[in-house]
Amino acid sequence: MQKKTKIGIGHNKPPKKKTKKIKKAKLQSEKLLNEFIYKLLPMEQMLYHKIAGNSGTKIYQFIKWKRGMMKENGWITMSNVEMRKHGWGMNRETKSLALYKLNQAQLITINIPGPGFAIKAFRPDIRGEYDGRKNKK
Repeated sequence: MQKKTKIGIGHNKPPKKKTKKIKKAKLQSEKLLNEFIYKLLPMEQMLYHKIAGNSGTKIYQFIKWKRGMMKENGWITMSNVEMRKHGWGMNRETKSLALYKLNQAQLITINIPGPGFAIKAFRPDIRGEYDGRKNKK
């Protein structure tokens, strides 16, 4: 008896092995690593993380970054498009849930203008970080 050998033509070809490249985990975008976040406080960030998870951390970083850019206290628009554009992208329902949790914990105050508009958040400035006020003891 002769052994049957497979000929490498047509449908008898062995399948090509596909090698997948392992991608590195992307924690933050290249643009964000070059940006400066003014006075990022680790304990405050952990508090936001404890209350609202990873989305709370992203919201905290976005608020600190935005307020550092504006250099003033005020309402910050939490637009899905702007957050995604600058590297803090998340699902709109996740963002909304995290904002409500942070509002219940009284870390931020939210303003809901109506359907079709972005939620605005206000983080009370206790220490006078942005406008030069000092703590009065």
